[in-house]
Amino acid sequence: MKSILFFVLLLCIIVAPAIAAFPPPAVDFTADKTNVCTFEVIQFTDTSVYYGTPNFFWEFGDSQDSHSENPTHFYDTAGVYDVYHSVQDEWGTGFSDKEGYITVRDCYDGDFRANNTCTIGANKIIQLNSTCYGVDPSKIAWVIVPHTGWTYWNGTHWVTPAGGLFTGVTDPTINFTSFGAYSVTQGCNFGPPIGTIENTKYDYISIGVNGTTCGGTCGGSGMIPVDWAAIAVVCGFIPIWLLIVGIGNKQ
Repeated sequence: MKSILFFVLLLCIIVAPAIAAFPPPAVDFTADKTNVCTFEVIQFTDTSVYYGTPNFFWEFGDSQDSHSENPTHFYDTAGVYDVYHSVQDEWGTGFSDKEGYITVRDCYDGDFRANNTCTIGANKIIQLNSTCYGVDPSKIAWVIVPHTGWTYWNGTHWVTPAGGLFTGVTDPTINFTSFGAYSVTQGCNFGPPIGTIENTKYDYISIGVNGTTCGGTCGGSGMIPVDWAAIAVVCGFIPIWLLIVGIGNKQ
């Protein structure tokens, strides 16, 4: 009996300190990148220290979570995100909460610019520049559409401008041979999970008839062909003005 008690006491002396020596997990983690574009995959890595059998939990700040040890994650909306990570084992629970840890930028807006959006005289070459960085040029399409109802007088008859489709070019140079206002659409196929993003700028390019100016609203309704304008002034405004003056003088 004494030997059994001695054995139990000895066991308590050896095991109890060992049990007390195991602290709860000391939690930490890293990410392979913290400044990313939307849909860009981030690799998170657990670097915690623990002594038991761990259970992992992650919250990425966008209502998404994971129970993997080293999860991957992407964000579909630009912003700044907190990341929370906890580890639980037989000895307790530890956590790490990093505020503003991930910054996400919207790199896939499909935006574009032109080196000139309003010019006088046809046969004008305009450079379009895409911001669809990293996209195969064969996955980029441009659509040029003339303003609905726009016509111009070419000296003999009224002409409707023509549009066009351009593919396979990231930054096309386009020769606008007809007067008018043009809407420009760019489509960029980024592939999964993003897909195709389109961006349309209405009446973005204006090619003015000689004799007009680019001012105020530089669109189809803001640039009347010069011959049409002259006819409107001479045949409309002036006779009406003279008629009003004549009536006033008779009284």
